Amino acid sequence: DASGQSSELLDDYEEGTWTPSFVGSSSESGQSYSTQDGTYVKIGRMVHAKFRVVLSAEGTISGTYILITGLPFNAASSPVAVHVNNCYFVSLGVNVYSVGLQLKENDNKMYLWAVKGANTSRVYLANTDLSATTELGASVVYQTS
Repeated sequence: DASGQSSELLDDYEEGTWTPSFVGSSSESGQSYSTQDGTYVKIGRMVHAKFRVVLSAEGTISGTYILITGLPFNAASSPVAVHVNNCYFVSLGVNVYSVGLQLKENDNKMYLWAVKGANTSRVYLANTDLSATTELGASVVYQTS
């Protein structure tokens, strides 16, 4: 360029869609959705992913954790336990103050956690915390491996 400094060219740019779903840490079956929308932009190793998912039938979700799966790229292995954002949420099966997302390292999933009361610690959501019409949405930025 005119300043005599070299400039880098953007050679790793990608846009696309992905399909968010609820899964359990052990298993899941019988879910159906009225909405499963996800988009992403990837620049280098950085991924900006947005999603909205709405259940029309909860089905059976088993295990200690509920996760959102389907991210377009696996998260990096480090740092661990990365909180990526809070969610917009409607129609949970319990009262909560907030719902957050935590990346699962080396995977395309995010754990769901919540704060259920004043002056309480966060807890991971379990199958009893969803309803047949739960809706979640968020925008997350993370680094892929």
